[in-house]
Amino acid sequence: MKQTLGVLVCIFSVASPNVNADTVFYTLDTVTLADNTKMSGTFSWTYDVGDFENGVGQFTFLEIPWTSHDHTDLDAVFDIGSSIEITLAGSVHDDGVDIALVLAQPLTPTTSSSLVLGPGQSKYEIGGNGFHDGLFQSGRISPEPEPKIHSIGFVDDQVQIEFQGILQSSGALLIWEDVDPLPESPYRFTLSVERLFFRSRSR
Repeated sequence: MKQTLGVLVCIFSVASPNVNADTVFYTLDTVTLADNTKMSGTFSWTYDVGDFENGVGQFTFLEIPWTSHDHTDLDAVFDIGSSIEITLAGSVHDDGVDIALVLAQPLTPTTSSSLVLGPGQSKYEIGGNGFHDGLFQSGRISPEPEPKIHSIGFVDDQVQIEFQGILQSSGALLIWEDVDPLPESPYRFTLSVERLFFRSRSR
């Protein structure tokens, strides 16, 4: 009995209760502190179409040198036109985070912004009493490409998928998991099951 192998491609989009809403994901690029350590992170910006500036931001990943605090317990205040403030609520002696990322230009869904550097501009204080404080040396905040699967086909008896974002797979559309190890595009593999579904998500 001949087995038919099928691959369904599904493009992942951010669901929102408001059909007029959209979401953009941004990445902190080369945000470098005074000692050349790097701060990294990703945040979403959800807004009503036609009212980008009054959207809502939320970090989905955040890694800051010298502290174990991340997006799960830090507060972020977003002014997409001028700055992002990151703080630890209820900070105590020797345990605090106070970061200001000042934007050189307003962010848009398709354009990035460098950080404004120099005295009184993008700065950090980590440790609650200024144990690690200083000015950022460089940095940029950039929109991520929209997650998308561009094409799928067969090359040398292998399935080839060209995509943007992070590739996920599912056997029955119930549980989605990142393809491990995370592949670069194009991703090639030998199909060994009857059905396999794919989608891509933002980083």
